[in-house]
Amino acid sequence: MSQTKCQTFVVALVIVFIAAFAHAGDIPRISDLSITTFAPWSKPIEDYRTFAETCSDGERSLGDIYFKSIHDLAPFEDKMWFGYGDANNNLASAMMGYGYRGIEFRYFDSPDNPLPHTTLESGEEHIDHFRILDGVLWAPGLDGNNKDDVSAQPGIRGNVYRLEDEQWLKFREINGGVHVHDIAIWKKGVFVVGSGTYDLTEWGEGNIYRYLWKSTTNGKSFNTVRRIVHPVLGGVGDTRWLRLLSLENVLYIFGYYSIFEEEKIFPTHARYEGTDVIPLDEENPDELMNIFCRGTEPLPDGTGLMWGIVDSQDDGPGMKWGSEARKKAGQKALWHLDINGKPTQLKALDGKNIIDIYHSPETEELIYLLRTDDEETTPPAYTATILVASRDNPGKVKELLTFTSEVKQISIAYWKGAMFLGMDDCGVWKGESESTVR
Repeated sequence: MSQTKCQTFVVALVIVFIAAFAHAGDIPRISDLSITTFAPWSKPIEDYRTFAETCSDGERSLGDIYFKSIHDLAPFEDKMWFGYGDANNNLASAMMGYGYRGIEFRYFDSPDNPLPHTTLESGEEHIDHFRILDGVLWAPGLDGNNKDDVSAQPGIRGNVYRLEDEQWLKFREINGGVHVHDIAIWKKGVFVVGSGTYDLTEWGEGNIYRYLWKSTTNGKSFNTVRRIVHPVLGGVGDTRWLRLLSLENVLYIFGYYSIFEEEKIFPTHARYEGTDVIPLDEENPDELMNIFCRGTEPLPDGTGLMWGIVDSQDDGPGMKWGSEARKKAGQKALWHLDINGKPTQLKALDGKNIIDIYHSPETEELIYLLRTDDEETTPPAYTATILVASRDNPGKVKELLTFTSEVKQISIAYWKGAMFLGMDDCGVWKGESESTVR
């Protein structure tokens, strides 16, 4: 063998060896997993649970009504963060009133270690979800409660959080942000949406606005892009923009307004293409304008997913609120939006109750967590179906498993080769195969 051929052979052998070694170190594809069930793995918020189940204000007990959910599971680098809390009952404020710490940023450091770790006390009543944007972990401030937020009054300012060098940074510069629901990056700007008012005068009059804010300083300061007041003044209902979906050429904004007396919510969405926020209405119709949005997931190719409930309008516009009413309101569905916002309804998910969608960047796959509830039985039965799809073809799904538990399944994630569920019992469950089931 000539020296040139020998060198070529050695180089090729090294490349094959490196490729084989790299593959061996990769986590398995989700579609290749053989999970048969899930079992309790961690109880990461026992202090929160204990307080809620023993606290009473003299008129009511929180034990039966507080939010028990692990709202989100967010693997990022070597940690898996999770969200919890109760913005309906302001449980964090009650905890702090008794000298407890409030809602904290907590995480797991290993899929084999169920012990949680804690970092910053958030200053929120509730951490609802996280967003990984351009390789950075963010969290919107759903409902601020600490002294820094109170001191901003009579002006009202909301919060956004960014993880930097393993430390959470808090930016309290969202003018009018009583509730900050979601965050996105589009065209190098950081955008957040939510609801509120600029000051206590507006707040006292009950004139609530939905907001879109933008930061060009990586979250350190925000300007109001657009705010729209509730269509009926005087506190007859609420209005919020809840979710953002960043596509290559357009930023979608999804929300609602409500009428308290009618017990109805009305979808109210908009598009933003860099200049004006264009509300979707009869003058600017859109295929998604009558969908109550339950979630969004941007994808790396500039497209994205949106799932929600179709307003059937059988009894006029709007949907009765409450989970039972929304079950009957119309068809549940999932849409894939192209880079310009054109939606395609993914038929494989028609009528399915989508609870959560997790994007696995390592395997380039999507996990769909579906759930069917039977609360007429004793005990109730919650049946979860987990589907997987390539992110390049999100409508072609494969069923991974179906299992039933007495506890609602709320959130899902795939982390370091293991699958986890956030549950409605203050706990996290872990997927098990036949060899690990006891």
